[in-house]
Amino acid sequence: MNYRTSTFLISALLAAAGSVSAAGLVNVRFIEPVSYTDAGLSKWEKDANLSLLEKTFHELGQRYLRSDEVLTIDVLDVDLAGMVKPFPRGGEEKRIVKGNADWPRIQVRYTLQRDGKAVFSRTELIADLDYTGGLSRTRSPQALEYEKKMLENWFKTSFTEGRSAS
Repeated sequence: MNYRTSTFLISALLAAAGSVSAAGLVNVRFIEPVSYTDAGLSKWEKDANLSLLEKTFHELGQRYLRSDEVLTIDVLDVDLAGMVKPFPRGGEEKRIVKGNADWPRIQVRYTLQRDGKAVFSRTELIADLDYTGGLSRTRSPQALEYEKKMLENWFKTSFTEGRSAS
């Protein structure tokens, strides 16, 4: 490896390390998850879905919040995309996604802090009525793909639009 290549690699690594440290922090609490409208078909699925939602909130905070920001989110209700219907064979239930009035919804109460001071607090119903738009139906589905897309759009509009680059 020559000097120029190694210098470039070191610079790239330092830049990447700097961008990771520039990310904001998200704290997530699930308030009374047993009463959620629809977070999963079984206790195991509900726990897995809530864990994935928490991970998604953290990743989005890393991507869209400034380094001096802390977002505390209380998840008040979850209603996943699709509707749960009994499946004729075997008596089990399946999630059916048709793109009708079965859009994903997550109700949250949140506070954004900057430098330790509350900037704003709100309660919001995050929903995506056009949740099937823009996702390819030819690929294999990913877990909570509609909810992830909805939350990313919410982060973009709530925490970055109208903000000057920092």
